[in-house]
Amino acid sequence: MGHGELGPQEETISELRRQLIGRQEVRGFIVEGFPRDVHQALCFQEQIGSPDVVMLLLCSNETLRCRLQRRAAQLGLLGDNSHALRRRLEAFQRDAVSVRRYYRQLHLLTQVDGDADEDVIFADLSSVIREKLKDSGMFMKTRQEIKRPK
Repeated sequence: MGHGELGPQEETISELRRQLIGRQEVRGFIVEGFPRDVHQALCFQEQIGSPDVVMLLLCSNETLRCRLQRRAAQLGLLGDNSHALRRRLEAFQRDAVSVRRYYRQLHLLTQVDGDADEDVIFADLSSVIREKLKDSGMFMKTRQEIKRPK
């Protein structure tokens, strides 16, 4: 992972399953940054279930690079050096095409402008979730009730 490669898929799916399955108080969840490729998507569906919606933030490589560097600095991620970031972006660009195509065929994909201001992006993502919850009859907290990490 320190070289920009994906973590072991079995561990990722196992951790997601451990965190999400069997928690009766949870009526839904958001998984950020996943799946990274179609094989992960298929394993997730097989072991956990099919997502209700998949949101893809479309943004420039420069925006991605800046956000990844900021995150690495904030979290002290030693593996997120410039070489690892470049490899991560290359892998994302390569794999995003097939993931996008896969979820578009399943009519689950919603694309959001990821180059917008972060508050606008948050509002757009919230709107997509709110619509989905409205369609399913579930309740969504207002923005003030959601603790969004800065």
